[in-house]
Amino acid sequence: MLAALGDGNAFLHSEAGRASARRLVEVATKRPAEECLRLLTGLLERAMRGSIERSDHEAIALVDDAYAAMQGPLNRTLFNPEYLAGARTHQVAAGESLDRIAAHYRKHQGIKVDAMTLGLFNRISDPTKLRRGQILKIPVQPISTVLEKRSYLMAMYCGGVIFRLYWVGHGKEDRTPETTFTIGLKQERPDWHIDGRVIPYGHPDNILGDYFVKFEHHSFQGYGAHGTPEPQTIGTMASRGCIRMRDEDIRDFFAIVPRGTQVHVRATQGPGER
Repeated sequence: MLAALGDGNAFLHSEAGRASARRLVEVATKRPAEECLRLLTGLLERAMRGSIERSDHEAIALVDDAYAAMQGPLNRTLFNPEYLAGARTHQVAAGESLDRIAAHYRKHQGIKVDAMTLGLFNRISDPTKLRRGQILKIPVQPISTVLEKRSYLMAMYCGGVIFRLYWVGHGKEDRTPETTFTIGLKQERPDWHIDGRVIPYGHPDNILGDYFVKFEHHSFQGYGAHGTPEPQTIGTMASRGCIRMRDEDIRDFFAIVPRGTQVHVRATQGPGER
């Protein structure tokens, strides 16, 4: 059923294709959690490859429904501290914090996690409630992000499984380059450096919002992800090149995306597209 959908998202743009995709979602949710996630990741990857416009309401609804169907299996696997496939464990010592534990694994094990990455995978919403002797799950499979420009979808992966999916906007006149960035500095309450000026956080002309995640690259400078005071531009090319996200989405992305992980920006065309 998955292979029959093809390699791109043409199925999103026909009634028959959407019906086939919805049958696949129904079948997937009846399978074991690991298989369900593999199937729905495959479906969403195909949905990302090709055009989706803001007016494609039925296509958008199907993508949202498929992603929603992943949440139960994700909570039983990746976001379950007792599910240890692709992970190792860490026993919390006296005086340790999520920040300190994440820094240890980044420095000594090369495992790229931040504090709230660990919080997500261990169901910890309040890092101050960490207990001595608590067993934490440390994901060792690589975490990465893929942005498909034509569909305006950005996915976060752990290993081969999508665990976050966001609708985004990007650069007008195709200014966002197709390349691989690395997640760098994560700034809360950021000032905006633009055209030789510094517009402070909170100024009406500062469009970055509350969070900025810097994308580092040896050639392309000044790119990153941030919120927007113009949510209607999500799903469009409207920025100066950065990735625009809804306020709740940039808050989530800022918290959990690990520094040093990769962001792959692509513009995959669907079958028959130019």
